Amino acid sequence: MAVLRLGSAGPGVIHLQVRLQELGFAPGPSDGSFGSATETAVILFQGSKGLLPDGIVGPITLAALALPAATVLTGAPAAAAFAGFDTSVYPGDSNMGVWKAASPYGFSAYYLKSPCHHSASWMGRRPGLIAMGWNLLPVYVGQQVAGVSPCTSSILTATQGIADANDAASKMASEGFAPGSYVFLDVERSDSFSAALENYISAWISNIAAVGLGPGIYCHKHNASDIRATMLAALPAPPLIRPRFWIVGGDPSLFDLATSKPTDVGVPFADVWQSPVSVSRTFGGVTINIDEDLSAAPFPAGS
Repeated sequence: MAVLRLGSAGPGVIHLQVRLQELGFAPGPSDGSFGSATETAVILFQGSKGLLPDGIVGPITLAALALPAATVLTGAPAAAAFAGFDTSVYPGDSNMGVWKAASPYGFSAYYLKSPCHHSASWMGRRPGLIAMGWNLLPVYVGQQVAGVSPCTSSILTATQGIADANDAASKMASEGFAPGSYVFLDVERSDSFSAALENYISAWISNIAAVGLGPGIYCHKHNASDIRATMLAALPAPPLIRPRFWIVGGDPSLFDLATSKPTDVGVPFADVWQSPVSVSRTFGGVTINIDEDLSAAPFPAGS
């Protein structure tokens, strides 16, 4: 039976190292060489899951890591990107179970109740979704520029940014997301990028990072460069946790679940790309209206 252990090398080890890093363990550089630092990280991970801490990565450890054995143990190339979806209202446990078995999607957006997303339909669903095998992408729809969305909550101040970040952090904890997980602030497209919006985003991002969560932004391609500059200015240089960017927009004809990658949106720093066109998809006899997403990593929230 194939395993990875001290001395192993190749693409499969890179997949392992990247995943261990995402989970907060320290495997050393993602260089494809299974050295002592990677072995130690594996042992610590195994211990955290109650597994035999032998530093050997076989199917049981891979399952706990939520890594595909066919890719890691054989060294097969990973997909160009990993497919997911989001829909604002929870589709129901039965439908999500059907889609996990029948759809090509590996992750789903997970909407926290927030100033511009009043529905709590996703809240409390994380344990069941994790048990089904879903990876989750937490999103917090914060204050918006007046008039750019149906939301009328437009308190764009640093004070409100701090308050909303604390609210997001509290909900991340109560929903069971691990420290270090990424949470994405939803900022809808606006024609201009005001100082007030900059102050709100800066305060939200810096406070999210300060409490040990991964800072993420969902935004339109039109605003991506301004928002990235604001995020980087709000974080230490270099950031202790690299910010992640979930970008919507681009050319929908270039969006292909099998061949596209996030940067095909036209933003070189995109980690996740959301197609600008909503679609209704049917899998296993269940139809849901969704936005499709592509992520550079199978675990866009890190854990």
